[in-house]
Amino acid sequence: MFRALWYILKIIVVVGVAVYLMVQPGEIMIDWHDYQITIQLGYAAVALLIAFVMVAGLSEMVTRLSLWPAHLARSRAERRRTKGYRALMQSLSAAATGDQQNAYYLAHRAQKFLPETESGLPLLLQAQAMAQKGDVEDQDEPYKILIKNADTALLGIQGLTQNAILVGNFEKALLLARKAFAENPKNLSLVRAVYDLEIKNRLWNDALVTLDKHKKTLGEVADQDLKAIYIVLGDMAKDQGRPDEAVEFYKKAYRADSEFVPANVRYIQSFIDAGAIRKARSLLEKAWKREAHPDYIPLWNALVPEQKTGKPNTKFRWFQWIAEFHPQSEIAQLALARVAIEEQLWGEARIALAQAEKFGKSAEIYKLWVLLEEKTSNKPEVIRQWLDRAYQASPAGTWMCLKTGRHFATWQAIVEPENLFNTLVWTIDVAAKPASFIAGDVISGALAASS
Repeated sequence: MFRALWYILKIIVVVGVAVYLMVQPGEIMIDWHDYQITIQLGYAAVALLIAFVMVAGLSEMVTRLSLWPAHLARSRAERRRTKGYRALMQSLSAAATGDQQNAYYLAHRAQKFLPETESGLPLLLQAQAMAQKGDVEDQDEPYKILIKNADTALLGIQGLTQNAILVGNFEKALLLARKAFAENPKNLSLVRAVYDLEIKNRLWNDALVTLDKHKKTLGEVADQDLKAIYIVLGDMAKDQGRPDEAVEFYKKAYRADSEFVPANVRYIQSFIDAGAIRKARSLLEKAWKREAHPDYIPLWNALVPEQKTGKPNTKFRWFQWIAEFHPQSEIAQLALARVAIEEQLWGEARIALAQAEKFGKSAEIYKLWVLLEEKTSNKPEVIRQWLDRAYQASPAGTWMCLKTGRHFATWQAIVEPENLFNTLVWTIDVAAKPASFIAGDVISGALAASS
């Protein structure tokens, strides 16, 4: 109604202007060759007004005609978008009811009708339906579909990465993870994937670079793994005949965590190998005061002073001094008992074993009792009793894998065949399983399934 009144008002205004011009007095004379034309001023003004209105109308008509193809295309696009969203809703409904074949068809139809900028969800539904059907020869095909759209490309790359991990192709998985992170540098969750795959591929220097760049993102992982990587690099350098380089890596591992026993053992051993006995003894004494760990015993053996004339049992006295740092330590008393048996000090060996039994009931104690009885009384019934106890007892301590629950005599950076990195911890309660050792949760994510 208001639009009609607006048009009537415009007509009234135009007619009023025309009438006003027509009643204006005066004439316009035009001389052209032998002709003279006289026109009343009002009529001339009205004629100009009419000409102006006609030109404006013609211009509007031309403009509308020129925009007609665009309006037609826009109308067609709206109709296609409507059909696309209708197909999309139908695809979602089909997927919810478990009809994956129809869900895939409808998602494909939705992708056909919707513009490319809005094809992310249809592609996601296609990939999901294809994966759910399970009849695809190429398991990567659903994720290749996702890569076609910028909004779902990251999901596609992550899916391809997961598939590569599942088949054990860690090299391909690393390339894909790096590509995903390069295209999405703000997605910090990809940093952990890149780092884990660098470890899987044993690219230790690359892993160090990643740790250095993303310390805050990786958090505790960076603190825990840094020393282990340095140890691995040191062991590699040592095996390849580069002792100076190995020492530098062991030194970095020691500085990263001076309380980490494997780092201490290697760093101290490097000084023993170099003949720096005083420095090795100083570091070992410091580490031993902090913890009486069995991995330090071979180092103490290597640092035993030379036997001097007139002073027998130097080694036994050496270990007596060592045991004084931890008088209530089963490990220290066991080391003392072992040296006593070696030196044929039977009485001292019995005293040390009796002391060790006060602080623990490990299998090592009863194995030494068996050895002592074999070298002294050699009574079968006594030996059998100690053997029975040794069989029923647990070790004094062991390196245990937090992921698999398996036990190891010595620390190692990589647990095979699972290819797990830095998962060993020293434990006294050997019978207890780690909190993370739960069925179905041995390793989180797709990296677990690959191992």
